[in-house]
Amino acid sequence: AVLEKKLNDAKQVLQGLQGSDDTIAIRDATAMVERGRRNLLREPNLPKGDTMPVKLWTWKLGTIVFIGIPSEPFAEIQLVLRERFPQYTIIIGTLCNGTDGYMMPEKDYGTGLYQEWISPAGKGCLEVAIEALTAEIENL
Repeated sequence: AVLEKKLNDAKQVLQGLQGSDDTIAIRDATAMVERGRRNLLREPNLPKGDTMPVKLWTWKLGTIVFIGIPSEPFAEIQLVLRERFPQYTIIIGTLCNGTDGYMMPEKDYGTGLYQEWISPAGKGCLEVAIEALTAEIENL
């Protein structure tokens, strides 16, 4: 109900701007409608509670490690894993078997980025994924 109200409020703002010459306000209002629509569509698929399990896949073929992530992690994940495992070529596929939102570094939370606003994953998710992948690559 809260998400539906936010979406309806955003739609009303956009409707109020129709016919105006304020292209920036129309652009921003359109973006807010889209964000509201995405949140509403994603909500039924989110787990209940304070944690969100994310499945990560890893494969090793010779000196190449393939990683599949159902999210869009920030580039830091590649930088850290490649630094930790210079003996491997690491290839990361994002949005594999799902769309769990963004994975941001802890330092970027609270800065007002869209990725924080739209993502169901919380602060520390990127670092947890990096550590889980590090352990997985060590075991391959």
